[in-house]
Amino acid sequence: MNLQFLKAGTSDALTLTGISKRAFDSDVYVGGPSKGGPPGYTLKLTIIDEINALGIAGPQVSDLNLLNGGYVNLEYPLVNKTTVKFLNDNDIYFGNQIEREGSDRCYGVVVNEKFILVCEYGCNGADPEIVLYKRR
Repeated sequence: MNLQFLKAGTSDALTLTGISKRAFDSDVYVGGPSKGGPPGYTLKLTIIDEINALGIAGPQVSDLNLLNGGYVNLEYPLVNKTTVKFLNDNDIYFGNQIEREGSDRCYGVVVNEKFILVCEYGCNGADPEIVLYKRR
């Protein structure tokens, strides 16, 4: 028997998310106290609802991932031609990237217990712009 592991790509995320949700929601059928998932699962759903209730035209969040701050900490340009980072490279955040239809730009959503940050950026984080920064 030959076992081969392949790296999951972005296109696999929707499939894996659906499989995970079905598994979590079926816990109740095998003795679990209720539908759900691992610790933090209901918190994640609450945050998704909070983001979608902001009424931002464009991004609709359907899932959040745990992301390392160093991976998503973009440098935002300021009016005085300097740049600033808002995140801590060593922290872990809930977040996701949402592609904009008909554009080469994406929305990025990053959340922790203190704030929600929604931004827009080009390929590989180029030319980021803050859409919303809201304290929680």
